Amino acid sequence: MVQHVSPANTPIKTGITNARPVAYSLRLVVRTILRAASNTWQLLGVSTLLFIVLNLVLWGLSRVTTTPARISSFERMATVSLDTADRGLVQRFAQEFLATTTNPQHMDLLQWEPYSLWRSRPFHGEFIRIGNNGLRRTISANATTPEMPRVYLYGGSVAWGMGARDEHTIASCLARLLYEARCPSEVVNCAQLGFVSTQERIAFEQTCAHGECPTVAIFLLGVNDIASTMQHDRAGLTINEANRQAEFNILNEGSTAELAAGMIRRLPFYRVLIDNGEHPAGRMTGTKYTGVDNLALEDPEFVRRLQESLVAQPLAKGETREMRILTLHRQDVCRAAVELLGRNCDMASSVARQFGGDALFFWQPTVFDRHAPSSGEREIQRQAFDFGQYYLLARTIMRDQQRDPDGTSSSETSNGIRRILDLSHTFDSANWDNKTEFFDFCHLTESANLVIARAILPHVLAALRMARSTPEL
Repeated sequence: MVQHVSPANTPIKTGITNARPVAYSLRLVVRTILRAASNTWQLLGVSTLLFIVLNLVLWGLSRVTTTPARISSFERMATVSLDTADRGLVQRFAQEFLATTTNPQHMDLLQWEPYSLWRSRPFHGEFIRIGNNGLRRTISANATTPEMPRVYLYGGSVAWGMGARDEHTIASCLARLLYEARCPSEVVNCAQLGFVSTQERIAFEQTCAHGECPTVAIFLLGVNDIASTMQHDRAGLTINEANRQAEFNILNEGSTAELAAGMIRRLPFYRVLIDNGEHPAGRMTGTKYTGVDNLALEDPEFVRRLQESLVAQPLAKGETREMRILTLHRQDVCRAAVELLGRNCDMASSVARQFGGDALFFWQPTVFDRHAPSSGEREIQRQAFDFGQYYLLARTIMRDQQRDPDGTSSSETSNGIRRILDLSHTFDSANWDNKTEFFDFCHLTESANLVIARAILPHVLAALRMARSTPEL
């Protein structure tokens, strides 16, 4: 039976919206928003949890230094430096090598030091010991007495003794050589990881200001000033200067972004995956000046030099104007670095004389100075090629600036200020041909530290003789 709908029962459209569909739609929108928020929260929660787990894993791996992946490179360097087949000795030393010299810009290895910015934290190991004063132990053949002359060594990681046991640092080798030369002295290793010449000079001035001026202060310098110049494309900054800028005022009001950035840099994922803590010269491929045209337009003196350079030596095949500008710019920044280094030496020399002491300055050798390197050293030269170009240019500038007008190079200038004594030729002799003296671009093996100490010894003895006026020294 077919049912007919009466017209009277048909809904009449009056233009008034039914409230039930509207409420249903609102509930549907709310449920959709809540479901999206829930999914977002879950996704955020899972991501946060994974991020926390990742950081915990990386933190754990960074503390488990016995894992082969983490320590293998240090074992290789330790094997070269110690020159031993004793696997156990190499592994034990590599652990301490890793613990005291990895990521030197991080505060878990360094402590704040006024004016010079940082120094090492105390460390007491089998091969490496750092006192509460942040200075590395020097092992000498003699006991120190108050009347002994004091010899303080300043510098960066090379002088500090990276890759060497306490008894084989340059300071310890020099202490033994002075004893054998019948001039027992108190030798103190004041070097710090990553120091540039300005920090070394300030540290020395602070020592003198506190009444502890040594009889002779030795400065081993060159590499870090050039590495910092290459890193920043500017002379006169500390290694990783960006870290100093990021830390400044970080706890003050209005520094929320800086504080957050600082916290991120402290996280294991950043330190392990992003910032490997290598020395700038070990990881950089060279700084390219990004404002080449501006450089040429803003500095009339530079434009004049560029034009003279192009007239004297036209562009070679494959060489562009930009390449020539970059070459001249590199010369400028290297010259500025060497000039600043020289002024730091002049000031340190003046301070030493004021307090009745003397100061000696030595330009340290690198693997790029080797004329007959070993196969391992040739590979290091290849890997750090860009830094080598900076260093060799700076070394040439240094030699030119140290030379007298008559072409000679004496140990003092006409006004009595000490010159920088060049040690870059130390391993030129055929005795060192094809032998490994560097385990990276600048750090010496233990046997090479002894060679450097022997090269320094005559100058130290002469300075001590002058200070004490005793010919028998």
